[in-house]
Amino acid sequence: MQTQLNHHVVDCPICGRPVEVSCEYAGHELACGHCRGAFVVHEPSVDTSPADDQCEAADRPVALLVEHRDEVFARIAADMAHCGMRVIRACSAIEALKLFGANEPTMVVANVDLPDQNGWMLAGKVRFIDSGVRIWVYQPHSEPGDDGMAEWLEVDELLDYGGDLLGLSETIVQLMTDQHEPSLIEVGGELAVA
Repeated sequence: MQTQLNHHVVDCPICGRPVEVSCEYAGHELACGHCRGAFVVHEPSVDTSPADDQCEAADRPVALLVEHRDEVFARIAADMAHCGMRVIRACSAIEALKLFGANEPTMVVANVDLPDQNGWMLAGKVRFIDSGVRIWVYQPHSEPGDDGMAEWLEVDELLDYGGDLLGLSETIVQLMTDQHEPSLIEVGGELAVA
């Protein structure tokens, strides 16, 4: 007697955490219960092993997104993942430093206003650890001297989003597209991993 699976577990493409999904939702867009990131559920394939999934995820460039607000993280992470990035979340600067060492991201995108210390301190520490990583920081409004601070810490992009979350996410996606990262190529109008 063969048992039919009613549920399967998938890794959220936004935060990477496992999500149990009913098979009836295959082909539908769902939101992750952890990060609220939206993704389309696919039928589990008999030929695909967990090792294959891990290899595919390992081939994507890693971005560390440092954001403590769930809705802001979900919006930015969903757009970055759509561009071919594997997005890892940190809610604080301390957590970001731990995840940075464990995941070796190619870029760090951080809110300047973090709960434990500001994004400027995080940027300085990350730059000290890895001089080649791209660092982008964002804030709703610039303060006098922020441009000088960004230059001194060698922050690649300082994004002033004026409280417009959608505009911030669009700016990040546009900058990613403009970077012409060698590991990302355009396929059918969308970015994909080479």
